[in-house]
Amino acid sequence: VVNGEGELWHLNQPLPINEPFTMPEGITALQYMPANTGEHTIMARAIANDGHSRDVEMLVTVSDVDFSVNASASANSVRIDKELAIIVDLNVLVEDADLTYEIKYSYDAESTGDFELRNDDNERVVADNYIAIEEGTYPYKFSASTEGEVVLTFTVRDSNGQEKQDAVSVMVDNIPFSFSAIAEQNPITINKPAKIN
Repeated sequence: VVNGEGELWHLNQPLPINEPFTMPEGITALQYMPANTGEHTIMARAIANDGHSRDVEMLVTVSDVDFSVNASASANSVRIDKELAIIVDLNVLVEDADLTYEIKYSYDAESTGDFELRNDDNERVVADNYIAIEEGTYPYKFSASTEGEVVLTFTVRDSNGQEKQDAVSVMVDNIPFSFSAIAEQNPITINKPAKIN
């Protein structure tokens, strides 16, 4: 581990640093137990019986923020004047009765076109305006009247001022069909399979 402190674990046992261990072919689930916050770089090398090797480097951001936010869209493109469903999940990892949460959305400065976001009550959501939110799932409807790419970033902050973000990128076009590949979960966890629809 570089630029941080932590241990890799396998089958509830810590792995010794810089000592080889045998892994079976296929996917092996490891756990990373960070000891401090920041950007940690985990470097690993796999060596085959014939001596060939591969190196990997994984960057992991470790924070002490006790909530997560996940934004996902039902597709990565939408036709002009059609609605696209966007879901935002707020998951509170450690319950604290004194903490409250707020959410806002913003769009990337390079986003193009005329678009709007509506909440579950069909009310227009104003960009860059925080509103109160509780743990749960929040459906939104996105629509646009002009072509272009729009990046929507959802920011959740707690009453301590700590923030987490997730973004959705949508291509608005006038093509009469859609094709998309969406990760069921974002962000995904290192060394764990992630479903893509």
